Amino acid sequence: MAFVGHSHHGKTSLLEWMLYDDHVLNKPPSAIHGHVLDSDAAEAARAHSVFSHYCKCVHATHYLLAMTDTPWGDFPADAVASLEGADASVLVISAADSVQAGTMSAWQHVCDLNVPTLLALTKLDRPFLDLEQVLEEIQDSLGVEPLPLQVLQGQGEEEWKVHSLLVLNEEGSLVKNAAVAANVQDTFHTAWTKLEEAVAMTNDDLLVGGIFGRRDHS
Repeated sequence: MAFVGHSHHGKTSLLEWMLYDDHVLNKPPSAIHGHVLDSDAAEAARAHSVFSHYCKCVHATHYLLAMTDTPWGDFPADAVASLEGADASVLVISAADSVQAGTMSAWQHVCDLNVPTLLALTKLDRPFLDLEQVLEEIQDSLGVEPLPLQVLQGQGEEEWKVHSLLVLNEEGSLVKNAAVAANVQDTFHTAWTKLEEAVAMTNDDLLVGGIFGRRDHS
């Protein structure tokens, strides 16, 4: 899985926090001087990725995730090579900065290579952030409607958290999240309905006896 997108949008930080959450790192990235993945001297001097770096961790589903942190600014060739060998990608976009040149370049390569892609928004804690506007800008720029898999409770400098639409149950299967705060129920319902509609247009197997249950197509 290749993590792609504009420089300084948070690809390396996101991956390192994932490694910490899965106990690959024994200290949080914020407590480590510099980045773990950006280990080359040139990367330390430039304060951003120059080379692709590979890491892996065992997910809660017991799948082994092999992930690549890619550069994209001045060194796209290494990133494109990593993307060509990936089964999937994560397009990382800073919500505070929205779509940039590197975002468009990464998205074009993802589309050309037909790589299944998730969108990950970072820097959601920035003040005066209008998430709906960010999603509209992404849709206008990339030509696809982003479907949130999480909803936001509070934002900017407020105390905030995210609620996933789907969670893992004790058997390791994806199910609809039933533990959602009352003040985000409406937002959750709207996002879930959009997700259901998108699934109805693309994958009948998920609708019939799957996560979303049976639906009447008549």
